[in-house]
Amino acid sequence: MSARGTAQIAQTGVASEPAQAEAPFSRAVEPQPVSNTGPATEALFGRLQPSDVEAVVASLSEEHRTFWDTAPEEDRERLALALGVYYGVPSVLERTGLSAEMPPPEIHSMVHGMLAEAGGSYYLADMVLGCFEATARPLAPGSNVLDFSCSSARVVRALAAARPDVQWHGCDPNGAAIAWAAEHFPGIEFVVADTTPPLPAEAGAFDAAFAISVWSHYSASAALTWFEEMRRVIAPGGLLIFTTHGLQSCTWFTRFPDPDINAKLGPRWIGDTAKRLQESGHCFWSVFGKQGDWGVVASDWGLAFFTPEWLLENLTPGWAVRQYVLGRAYGNQDLYVLERR
Repeated sequence: MSARGTAQIAQTGVASEPAQAEAPFSRAVEPQPVSNTGPATEALFGRLQPSDVEAVVASLSEEHRTFWDTAPEEDRERLALALGVYYGVPSVLERTGLSAEMPPPEIHSMVHGMLAEAGGSYYLADMVLGCFEATARPLAPGSNVLDFSCSSARVVRALAAARPDVQWHGCDPNGAAIAWAAEHFPGIEFVVADTTPPLPAEAGAFDAAFAISVWSHYSASAALTWFEEMRRVIAPGGLLIFTTHGLQSCTWFTRFPDPDINAKLGPRWIGDTAKRLQESGHCFWSVFGKQGDWGVVASDWGLAFFTPEWLLENLTPGWAVRQYVLGRAYGNQDLYVLERR
């Protein structure tokens, strides 16, 4: 399944409970600040010459020039890449291997109209590659790495440009998104996958896999089923990197309310979610209805949350937890890195 934005949840009905104000959900623990650069950005920006950056700045509209001039210095590397791609600066495209192609509105993508992700998500590519560094498991040339639920290649396209020495793969049940990605990124191997296992891959086919905002949508049974499938297709010792909603997401949705989710689940859904997490460790809301998510219909695909305790209880000892970072993805979703035993 693709990393569908929770803002895209279809409003097929409104919860019947009376509208009541919900007490803000908060916790004392907070995500740590995240660097505005990382391995992918450093690799890509490191190929540019000062003249390339000058060419980017010279091409900017008045609005974007003001944006550039007022941006913090630590944002300039990612911004130079995104603006260079957005404006199609030839030297930037040639030196980095990035592509200016962006999916049209009818193709599923989380980045429609997002200037900062022209060419792909540098933020998430940095996060993925950073996991290999943080766990002292450098990604070797020739490794086979799967973007599980890649949609139209938001993340894997940036990774493939940053690390062309790696064999990158992507899968998703959205056939239109996969077809678009395969047409525009022929160096990456894409396949259409079903909404239930198995994947069209041999056992131990991948040295690692990553999934951005995928387990944040699975029911408890589907989550465990797909963890087991990941254990089949990832070679022993390989890594599974993924993000998902947890209690931190309850805080995040309190601070940044999502009108679509609130309309669908009612005004007290965050408190109900936190209560269910406290009671069972996992919470699943069926929210997409008969029309599915961008046409992909699956009863076990909705809005999901779980706690680290739930994961530890269900996945060890078959998996070892190598890293956990609270709210690492945009201050919302938690990051996990598992090692396949």
